[in-house]
Amino acid sequence: MQAIILAAGIGKRLSKVTNNNIPKSFLEIEGRRLIDYHLDNLVTRGITDITFVVGYKKNLFIDTFGSEYRGVTIHYVEVPKYDLYNHSWSISLTKETCNKINKDVIVLHADTFFDPKILDILLDSEDNNLILADMNYTLKTNDEMIVYGNDGNITGLHYIDENMGNGIGEFIGLHKFNLDSFNKYLDYLNIMKKWDVGYDRMLVESGIKLNYKTIENLSWININHSEDYDFAKNYVFRKAYRDIASLPNSRRKMLRRLITSNSIVRILEAHNGLTGLIVEKTKVNDTEFDGMWLSSLTHSASKGRPDNQYVDITTVSHTLNEIFDVTTKPIIVDLDNGGLVEHFKPIVRTLERLGVSAVIIEDKIGNKRNSLFDDTSNQLQDTIEDFSFKISEGKKSLVTKDFMIIARVESFILGNGLEDAIERTKAYIEAGADGIMIHSKSKTSDEIISFCKKYKDLKKVVPLVVVPSTYNKVTEKELTDIGVNVVIYANHLLRSSYPAMVDTATSILQNKRSYEANDKCLSIKKVLELIPND
Repeated sequence: MQAIILAAGIGKRLSKVTNNNIPKSFLEIEGRRLIDYHLDNLVTRGITDITFVVGYKKNLFIDTFGSEYRGVTIHYVEVPKYDLYNHSWSISLTKETCNKINKDVIVLHADTFFDPKILDILLDSEDNNLILADMNYTLKTNDEMIVYGNDGNITGLHYIDENMGNGIGEFIGLHKFNLDSFNKYLDYLNIMKKWDVGYDRMLVESGIKLNYKTIENLSWININHSEDYDFAKNYVFRKAYRDIASLPNSRRKMLRRLITSNSIVRILEAHNGLTGLIVEKTKVNDTEFDGMWLSSLTHSASKGRPDNQYVDITTVSHTLNEIFDVTTKPIIVDLDNGGLVEHFKPIVRTLERLGVSAVIIEDKIGNKRNSLFDDTSNQLQDTIEDFSFKISEGKKSLVTKDFMIIARVESFILGNGLEDAIERTKAYIEAGADGIMIHSKSKTSDEIISFCKKYKDLKKVVPLVVVPSTYNKVTEKELTDIGVNVVIYANHLLRSSYPAMVDTATSILQNKRSYEANDKCLSIKKVLELIPND
């Protein structure tokens, strides 16, 4: 089988990302160009010939790939007037090359980043002239192409049209044809000469019989805008290339990327592999958690220990490995006050090496006592100079630029007020803090709002983190509006699981059997299905 990769376009909408220097398929995702992913996916699945349809920066393709890639022959079809016409014009020029190769055809868009399993579905199907449709589509720009049809046969390809009823799914830029049908389609394009119309819209008009298959829960994105590129890096890559995404170097980078691309980054606590899976998999429509928080409180409690720094870095590392084994999302670690400077430096190096994205350290000293206790009389705040020195030494000890040290300001907790919080914040940023977490145990968000108003006027700012455990009526939208970048839901999985477990245990004791607890429990079958055996 042969493959055609449509790669002639300029990608004007991505000029901020490409700087008008490269085709958008040369954009990198985790150190590899988008086009490299396509080539490797095609070669490893037995494609024998690959044709690049090129226009913009055509010589870059030719000079980079030449005539062979990993034993596969590379062909080129050059597109004149690529800046004037749509891709119906580009694909119409492939007939001569395709017929010389004389094999059935796969067509894919160079700017579509997708889970390789989607390509497997296409190739494994016995259907000819197959188009794939994503059943889980969401209308975001109203230029989504929707597949309409029934019983596997396509009746239309249109932008969303309420008069046509519900579509099967969103059209994915990845499909295959037998050579005879493909020739018939190309002949139709050359007769009609509608070069300003996308080739996908001409497929049904051409009269060839088209089949569809649906996909579900497989990630892909057509990269037209900078937001699409961010989505490809932060979400599609993590889900489609899980084995790579879970490696330390890939995972560690994710938090900074998410802060750059998202209006707010949503973090939920996880204290073992199971809670990590909950953070990884829970999704409501298109909304999910962006990462995990290993809280000293919930981690200690899950071990049956008080939150007083009893749990050491070795235990933390073991727990992180449990979580990392089953997840791909970034994690922030609660390091209390970071300990002595001479201990803090090797600890952050250890966590950086494991793939942790960030640590948060609080500017308190003395015996550890949780900040949410009502009585803070025995808690002391570190001097600005000493805590700044700790931040600076921690930063110097790091190997990469990906790892973040976030300073947690306890001024509100200890009753030292707004001005003290701002003074400390400025000093910690100067010392190299990559983020500021402003903490409050107030029942309202007034302290946080007052801080944010002052914070935005500082000459130098870094990402702002909040933990709304007590002022939990505030919404993510309200936090975004006042300049918050990261929200951490710091202890909710442990707090919700404990009452449920006590309730079940009490029921068994009361009834001298477990029958009454059935409705409180996940079925054994679902427990077995919860964690795949792969």
